[in-house]
Amino acid sequence: MESASASAPASGSVPGDIDDNSSVASDLSTLDFKKNFHDDLLKAIQNINSTREFAFWTKFRAPSDLSISIDGVGNIATPLAESQARQIITKARQAPYGKGTETFVDTSTAREQMGINTPVRAKLYKMLLYEEGAMFKPHTERAIPGMFGTLVISLPSKHTGGEVVMKHCGEEMIYKSSDHHTSFAAWYSDVSHQVLPVTSGYRWVLTYNLAIDKSLPAPSAALGRSELRPLRHCIRRWLAQDKKSRQSPYAYHVLDHEYTEANISYKTLKGQDLAQVTALHEACKGLPVTIFLALVEKMERGSVMANPFGWYNEPDEESDEGGYCIEDVLVSSLAVKFLQDLNGQVIPGKMFIKEDHLLEPFTFDSLDPDKEDYERHTGNAGVVIVPHDSIGGFFRQSQSEYDCQPEEFPQVQINYLAQLCCKPDAQDYLIAAMVNLVQRAVPHIEKRRHILTDTYVMPNVLKASLKHGKYVLAETILSKLSGTLPSEWYSWLREWLIRDDGEARALERFDKVKRGLSIAMSSDDKLDHKFDAIAHLVPLPKDLPPNAIPTPKSIKDWAQQNMRKFLDGHGPKEATTRDGLSLVNMSLYFEDPIVFMTESTLLPSKEVVTLCRTMARMLIASQDFTLLRDARVISSQEKKRKAEPWMDGDRDLSRVRQLRSQLRNAITWEALKDFFMFLHKSGDLRDQFMTKVNNQAHKLPAVELFSMWIPFLRSSIEILKVEKTPLTTPSYQKFFSTLVLAMLKGYLGSEPQGSVNWSMTGVDCWCEDCEHLNAFLAHPTEISARYPMSKQRRFHFHQQIQADRVACTHVTERNTNPNTMVVTKTSRPEEVKLRDWRKRRDQCAAKFAKFEVEDLKTLLGSDYAKIERLGPRPAQTTTSQSPAAGEKRAADNAPEVIDLTSD
Repeated sequence: MESASASAPASGSVPGDIDDNSSVASDLSTLDFKKNFHDDLLKAIQNINSTREFAFWTKFRAPSDLSISIDGVGNIATPLAESQARQIITKARQAPYGKGTETFVDTSTAREQMGINTPVRAKLYKMLLYEEGAMFKPHTERAIPGMFGTLVISLPSKHTGGEVVMKHCGEEMIYKSSDHHTSFAAWYSDVSHQVLPVTSGYRWVLTYNLAIDKSLPAPSAALGRSELRPLRHCIRRWLAQDKKSRQSPYAYHVLDHEYTEANISYKTLKGQDLAQVTALHEACKGLPVTIFLALVEKMERGSVMANPFGWYNEPDEESDEGGYCIEDVLVSSLAVKFLQDLNGQVIPGKMFIKEDHLLEPFTFDSLDPDKEDYERHTGNAGVVIVPHDSIGGFFRQSQSEYDCQPEEFPQVQINYLAQLCCKPDAQDYLIAAMVNLVQRAVPHIEKRRHILTDTYVMPNVLKASLKHGKYVLAETILSKLSGTLPSEWYSWLREWLIRDDGEARALERFDKVKRGLSIAMSSDDKLDHKFDAIAHLVPLPKDLPPNAIPTPKSIKDWAQQNMRKFLDGHGPKEATTRDGLSLVNMSLYFEDPIVFMTESTLLPSKEVVTLCRTMARMLIASQDFTLLRDARVISSQEKKRKAEPWMDGDRDLSRVRQLRSQLRNAITWEALKDFFMFLHKSGDLRDQFMTKVNNQAHKLPAVELFSMWIPFLRSSIEILKVEKTPLTTPSYQKFFSTLVLAMLKGYLGSEPQGSVNWSMTGVDCWCEDCEHLNAFLAHPTEISARYPMSKQRRFHFHQQIQADRVACTHVTERNTNPNTMVVTKTSRPEEVKLRDWRKRRDQCAAKFAKFEVEDLKTLLGSDYAKIERLGPRPAQTTTSQSPAAGEKRAADNAPEVIDLTSD
C-alpha cells in the first residue's frame, strides 16, 4: 500500500443541536428520583440500546468545483488517471506527511447517522492510495484525544476490490467503495475493520478522525451519548445522598447471559450485557464509584421429596443430579462467589450479600437451578456499582452463610486493595479503605495468627503503606505482626530505603521505620527469623550485587546493635540447635566473629569460644540434612499453587500445610556457603560436616540435590581457592564426587526405555464415574472412551482431569442426549517420562557448564566422563528451562522438572 497525506491539521465542525456537557456533568443532587434509586437506575439500564448500526455509508455527488492538489504533483484531475497515480505514489515515498492545504468537512450527516448531539470535529489523518494487491489487516483505531470514530471519503478513481469489512459483537458489514463514483463511510473506533486486496485500479480515499470534546465520555458502537445522561444523573443523585440515607450501599444488576469464572470479563461480555456495562462504565467516568463484574449465586435449603429420575436416567442433559428435590424452602442465601474489576483483576473468595441490594430482588425466581439435591443453587452474572465511600463495607461483607456480622479480616480483599495501592498513582479512596480495613484487622490477627493464611497480604500492605506515607500503619504491622512477615520482604524494604538519591535521604526514610523495626527485633519471634530479616535488610558486603549501593553506616550500626541484643537478654534464653546456623552467620557481621561473642555481657571469653564451637558441632551432629529444603523451590511451588484455581479446597489446604512444614527447614545454597566458610576455619568441624553429608547423600531429596547442593559445591570451590586449599584434598574430592553422583542418580536418573503401553495413572477420586474413568486410563491399549452424562458430571470429569494433570483431552459432543464427553489419551506415559528426562539432562548440563572444566576433572577424576555424557556444554542463560505444562508424569520416582530463575 502506498500513502500520502494531503493536508495539515484539517478540522471542521458544525454546531450541534445541544451541547450535553453541562447536562452530563451538572450537579443534579438537589433533584428527587422519579420513583426511587433502584427503579430509576434499572429503567435507565434497560433503556440501553445495543441494536444500533455500528457503521454507515452513502454515495454523494461530487461538487462541480472539486479541486484536489498535492505538493510536488499539482492539481489532480478526476477521475484519477494512471499517470498521476504513479506520481502520487512516488511522492508518497518521498514525503509521507506533506504540508498540503486545509480541507473543510461538514460532519452533520455523520453526527445524525451516528446519533451524536454534541459538536463533532473531523481531523484529516491521511490520503491513502491503494494499488492492485494492497490491503490492510483487521485493526481498531483511536489516534487522538476524544476520538470516537473514523470517516473515509472515497475520491473518484475506478477500481475493483478494496472492500472495507467491519465487525462488531459478531455482526459484519461491508462497504464497497468501488460501487460509486464518490461515497463516504463512517464507523466507531471500537469496530474492527480491514481493507481487502484491491484487484484492479486504484482505491483513493481521504481518512478523518472523528472526535468530540475529550472531557466527555466518547460514544461507541455499544452506546450513544443520549443514553448516558439518565444513568449518570441517577448515580449522581444517589452519591449526593448521605451514606446512611441511600436505598442501598451498593447496587447489583443481573445480566442477561450466563458466564463462568473462566469466561467472564469486560472483553467477553455478550450483546446487551456489553452495551449495559459499557454504558455504566462511560457514565461513571469521573464519579467516585468502582464497577465490578460478579457471579452471583442463590442457594436454597429445605425439606426434600424423592425424585423419580435416578442418576443414570436423566430425561435430558440438564436434569437434576440427585435422587431428591426440594419441596419446601426453609433457608435461602445470596452470595457473590466470583468478583472481578473491569481491568480483569480477580478478587477471590465468597461474600454473602443482601437480596434488597439487587435492583431486581426477585430476579432469581425465574431461573432454573444449576443443581438440585438437598440444596438448590441458582446463579447468574451481574454488575456491581460500589461508591468509593462504601468500598470498605463492601469488602467486609460476611464470608459465612451463618454469620451476618461483617468480616473482621477480609484478607483476600485487603490483598486486592494493597496490590492496587502499591501503584504510584493509587487513588486516595483505595488507600483510605486499605488502611481502615487493616487497622480493624490487626487486633484479630494478633489474637489468632492462624487466620492469616496468605503470606503475601501483610508484605503488600507494608509496601503500599510506605509508598504512600502511611508510616503509622507500617509501624503497627512491624511492631505487632513481624512474625508473619517473610524474611524476603526485608530485601524490598532495603530497595525502598537505599536508593540513588543520597545517604541523607536514605536515613530520613530509615527514621520513619526504625522504631517499628526495633520493636520487631526485640519481639519474642524466633532468633533465626529475626536474623534472616536483618540479613536481607543489611546483607554482608560480599553478598551485595556488584553495582549495589553500600549500606549506610548508621543502618549497619543499628543491625549490629540488634544482633548483640539477641545474646544479652533480648534474644532466646537458651540457644538451640536450630539457632546454631543463625549464630554462626551472625558472627560474620563483625570484624572478629569470636569477639562478637565475647562482647556479650552474658558469657566470658573462654565460655563463648567453647559455645561457638559446641553449637556448630551440635548442629552438625544432630542435623538430618535430608530434611533441608530449598527456599527457592518452595517459593516456586507456592506460586504454582496460586496459579491452579481448579485445585479443590481440601487438597489445596493439605498442600499449604505441607509447604509451611517444609518452610521451617528451608534455606538457600548461599546459607550453606556461609556455614561452610565458617567451618573451614576449623578443620575438624569442616571434615565432620562433609562426613555427615557423605553418609546422607543417597537420601537427600532429588530436587534439592540439583537446585541447592550443586550450586553450593560450585561456591565451595571459590572458598577453597581463597583459603589456598588444594582441590586434590582427598576428603573434599570424596565430598564433591559423592554429591555429584547422588544428584545424577537421584535427579537425572536412567534414561527411560520406550514401549507401546498406554496405561497411565488415574484421577484422585473414587466416585462411580471416576472409577470408570480410571479403568479406561489404566487400560494398556484403549486410547479413547465415551461417556454420555449430564453437564454437572461432565464438569466433575473436567475438574479431576485438570487437577491431576492427566495427559488426555476431553471434549463434549452435543449431538446426543445427554451430551457425550469424549476422553482421548494424548501421550504415552513413557513418552512423557522420556521428554522430562531429556529436560532434566539439559538442565544438568547447563548447571555443570557454570563450573570450570579443569576443576571438575580434578575433583571427579574418572567420574568426569558422566558429566561429558550429558552432552555439549550449553550457552550460558539467565533462566532455566521450564517443564511442559498440562501433562502428568507417570507414577514413578523421577523428580519433577523444576523451573527456577537462577541458582
